Amino acid sequence: MEATTGRNELRHQAVGLPQTLFQSITHMAPGAAIAFSIYLSIVNAGPALPLAVLLALVACTLVAISIGQLAKEMPSAGGLYSYVARALGPQAGAFVGWCYLLFQPLVAPLLFLIFAWTTRDVVFSDKHGLGWHYSGQWWIWIVLAAGIVFYLTYRDVRISTKAGVILGVFEIAVFVALSAWMLISNFSDITIQTFNPSHAPGGTYAGVFKGMVFAILAFIGFESSAPLGEEAKNPRWTVPRAVVLSCVGVGIFYLFCSYAWVIGTGFNRFTAVATAAANPWRDLGIVFWGGGWVLVFFAIINSALANSNAGATAASRVLYSLGRNGLLPKAFARTHPTHKTPHVAITFQTALGLVVALDHRHGGDRRRDRRLHHRLLRDDRVFQPAPGSEPLAALGAADPRRRSVRAAALLPVLPAAGVSGALRELGGARLARRRLDRRRARAEGEARERRSALQRRCAAARAGATLYTCGGSTRVRHRISRDEVVWAFGPDLVPVLEVEPGDVVTFETNDCFTGQIRSEDDLVTSIDMTRINSATGPVAVKGAEPGDSLVAEILDVRPIEWGVATLIPGFGQLIEQVKSPLTRLFEVRDGMVKMNDRVSFPAMPMVGVVGVATDGEELSNGLAGRHGGNLDDHWHGAGAKIFFPVRQPGGMFAVGDMHAAMGDGEICFTGVEIAGEVDIRFDVLKRKQATWPVTELADRWLPHATAYEYDEALALVADEAARLLVDEHGFSLEDAFIFLSVACDAGVAQACKPAEGFGTIARFSIPKIDACPAPFGV
Repeated sequence: MEATTGRNELRHQAVGLPQTLFQSITHMAPGAAIAFSIYLSIVNAGPALPLAVLLALVACTLVAISIGQLAKEMPSAGGLYSYVARALGPQAGAFVGWCYLLFQPLVAPLLFLIFAWTTRDVVFSDKHGLGWHYSGQWWIWIVLAAGIVFYLTYRDVRISTKAGVILGVFEIAVFVALSAWMLISNFSDITIQTFNPSHAPGGTYAGVFKGMVFAILAFIGFESSAPLGEEAKNPRWTVPRAVVLSCVGVGIFYLFCSYAWVIGTGFNRFTAVATAAANPWRDLGIVFWGGGWVLVFFAIINSALANSNAGATAASRVLYSLGRNGLLPKAFARTHPTHKTPHVAITFQTALGLVVALDHRHGGDRRRDRRLHHRLLRDDRVFQPAPGSEPLAALGAADPRRRSVRAAALLPVLPAAGVSGALRELGGARLARRRLDRRRARAEGEARERRSALQRRCAAARAGATLYTCGGSTRVRHRISRDEVVWAFGPDLVPVLEVEPGDVVTFETNDCFTGQIRSEDDLVTSIDMTRINSATGPVAVKGAEPGDSLVAEILDVRPIEWGVATLIPGFGQLIEQVKSPLTRLFEVRDGMVKMNDRVSFPAMPMVGVVGVATDGEELSNGLAGRHGGNLDDHWHGAGAKIFFPVRQPGGMFAVGDMHAAMGDGEICFTGVEIAGEVDIRFDVLKRKQATWPVTELADRWLPHATAYEYDEALALVADEAARLLVDEHGFSLEDAFIFLSVACDAGVAQACKPAEGFGTIARFSIPKIDACPAPFGV
């Protein structure tokens, strides 16, 4: 039977162990925590995430036992504040109470934002949502969340805690079911390597312990049943058990879900895939449950509401206790005459929550940027990017992708590598002066605005990433339209997308003429020569820094069903013997290229332009150099893995100039030029790079070099190949020289002679043997 209470007292003996237990559980917000909070551990812990969670569970359990013992000795609505005040004195207690007020009353408003963002994300979405694009809907969801929480907490502690039980059971059930389904679906991939600290990307032990620190944030809230010390039945028995059981129970839940997350996503690609998704568990729901992702959505917003409810319940009791002890106005110590809830504290809490949440959404852009970025949502354990970005033009920032670039020629090869050392030094000094002048000319404000635009644009691209399954694992796929192109590689490229190592990007590419030649009546002499060799991108790869190699693995090249080749006056070895200009149309179908009724041959789709940002001059996409560019190597098709020397942070990769087929030399200056799509997976090789791009195939690897004449290019590529054999694989220079002669093949990728100003791209084919199985040693 419920005990009676006097005026301005809480309702004694009102809630039992289940309600008190779920006060702690829902304050921990297990659904939102596993979806977002533990997310923060992944960067450091990676696939060793379950180990980091296990260590956090051990640490927090020790704390929970201590708090449980304090709750057993001193049950009070003040919770931690009361424990410290009675153990260490009123001054220490007052300090803890005020510290508590710095964060606990903010839990509810920040969770209103989580509720609003998650709901708006689904309601706004066309693909997995309702397609309601009203931009001002934020305030609707914030007010709705605040209204629900206010009703539950104001009405009666029995109502709010019973609601906590229902909400908590639902969110836990959904995530346990999805986790179990992921483990069953990937049963053959189950491994105990998730508990091996050596797999942590942040370092064997440093990474795991850093991950543990962030995982501890997901446990915050297990102590929140302590403020029910005056309302729980038999509080000296109930509250200590609620504190410890919530910590241990939810910790086991976190451990199970984090393990399933790693196995379901794919052990080897877990870090890249998980950190790229805006809402990773919703995406997992889509992959494994199809339409059942709606349950995950409801579990997350349910968790936000339950956490708000528990946070408001705990905060209002502490406000009540502080008011009762004179540390706040006495009004906070009042309780409702019927409901026996601290209604003044609850009303204050709700009003504060609405003001903070609505002000956060409707404050000025600049003020939001100084506080909490308006594209991020945060509670005491959540950082979550949301879709949306602003175009660079709207911010007044110059977009280097729109600048006109003077093409030196149609498809030239950079001859700079073959000029004398003195000229290179002179050119380098002039280049250094030009770069310094250019950097000084930039206004500081424009640079800040440009960086801000880049951050927003990349966040939007990450939020638009999707998951797909391949070979039993889940990966991230992005897509870039063929409208997002650059016409040159330079040092100041601005990415249209930022990805994690391991991500896959589908690039839509134009043909080298950008669609200007569509029939045999269209001649190269009548087109706009400034719109030649567009490259789709650029893409920044997170973690790629100067001194590293950016690895671009070509997974697939899919050309359309027709392409062209041309004869261009003045270009190619036989040009004096043929009529030009001339255009030939090719049919590309079922793996074959049909030139005419008599001549058909196998297609060998590849990409001609592949490159990264330079460290100096801006080079037309028709040029090849140490950055890559127009390498025109016919081996750059599916299965090729290209290692680019990184000159600028992120690498800034772009690709274009697809060919359905192209022979070594490309002597008439074109292959079968064609539009299409290419899938590329990115990675980063830390602290290793060659001078020019190096390509790895299944059975060989291919260094490249460029110069004006073939013999100069051959000397440079031989030197590059020998350097890699000596530095990476322990050959002596003499043995490398002999090995290159007796076992390796010198070749040419492009050599369109004669043509004024054009050079040659040379390569060496080095077989994969035990002594040199890859371009770079371990």
